[in-house]
Amino acid sequence: MQVLGAVVSSGVMTGYRTGAETRRRILRALLALEPRTIRGLADAANKDYSTIAHHLRGLESDGLVTVGRARGRLGAKVRLTTAGKSAAQMMEKSPETAS
Repeated sequence: MQVLGAVVSSGVMTGYRTGAETRRRILRALLALEPRTIRGLADAANKDYSTIAHHLRGLESDGLVTVGRARGRLGAKVRLTTAGKSAAQMMEKSPETAS
């Protein structure tokens, strides 16, 4: 599967210059429980809110997540798209990406 210059195949996300691990954490967190807020994703991924917001913009552009709009985005609900679920499930099945 090709997304924003990255390739997800055999559960491995490659092709991103930086941030692939953070994006994997976001997808895994959403696969485990959705919808989540950006703050909830930051807590689940053990990352700063601004880091998660940055990566969500890329994942949304890739068509892997949708970010609902809320005042100040603090209450925005993040969900996986069908493609995002497929990518996250592929990564979950791969022992190479287990953390």
